[in-house]
Amino acid sequence: MNICFYILAGLFLVVIQTTIVPFIPVPFQCYNLVTPFIIYVSLFRPLREGVAVVLLLGLLMDNLSGAPFGIYLTVYFWILVGGTFLINFFHAGNRLFLQLAFVAGIALENIVFLGTMAILSPKSFIPAQALHVAVSQLIWAILTSPIVLNIFIRCRSRWDSIFSGSAAG
Repeated sequence: MNICFYILAGLFLVVIQTTIVPFIPVPFQCYNLVTPFIIYVSLFRPLREGVAVVLLLGLLMDNLSGAPFGIYLTVYFWILVGGTFLINFFHAGNRLFLQLAFVAGIALENIVFLGTMAILSPKSFIPAQALHVAVSQLIWAILTSPIVLNIFIRCRSRWDSIFSGSAAG
């Protein structure tokens, strides 16, 4: 049942990210909605589940987003590695740690995207609009991280409570 939850939640987030978010005006655009889910998986689920989720969602986002192929897979992989490493030293339930991990994941994604823009542009420069979007996404991440992570935790616990009886038989 774990994999069903990840597939459904991941597909839902990918559909929202690729169909609705691009039409939101820039000042109101938040971060990539799949990234918080990857952060949740890296902090609260075993590594083997995380690898499957990262491969599935990374390849799906790479194919649907129009970004250079492999960029989402790379970002999601490093978020998974970082989150899995950090839970060896910190308690994943600590609210301050969760918020810092959330913001760090969004920051990592923005750094990789801005670096890719700099590498692919002919004069190795990053457009001012891209920096504005990155700062805006970090502000959104700071403001919404507790809410988004609580939604994932509650959805997962609700999923478990609904399907706990069917797993026995």
